[in-house]
Amino acid sequence: MSEILAAAIAGLIAIAVALLAQRHQFQQFKEGLRTQYMAEAAIGELLDGDHDMRSFDVIRRRVGGFSDNDLRQLLVRSGAVRFYRDLGTPREVELWGLRARNRSAADEDSE
Repeated sequence: MSEILAAAIAGLIAIAVALLAQRHQFQQFKEGLRTQYMAEAAIGELLDGDHDMRSFDVIRRRVGGFSDNDLRQLLVRSGAVRFYRDLGTPREVELWGLRARNRSAADEDSE
């Protein structure tokens, strides 16, 4: 009888631990989504300001905590498109702007 009681208690403990682990995973997932949402909102505000386009370097300094490729994915999800311009620097500058505000620049790039 004591073996059955011990097995039942062990089973209940295993279920409780599994539920707590699942809850913790869900909280981490939710926090990750919140971080991405806030970053996308910040990017939208940054690109919807006074300038039609901003350099990737400026965006990276303002929206930290992401790798370059992750930040580029956030930019695309925010409705931004990438442009390259020769601004007299040794290399072309990577610029980003909202699609809606840069339709004419996108048309020029496609030619």
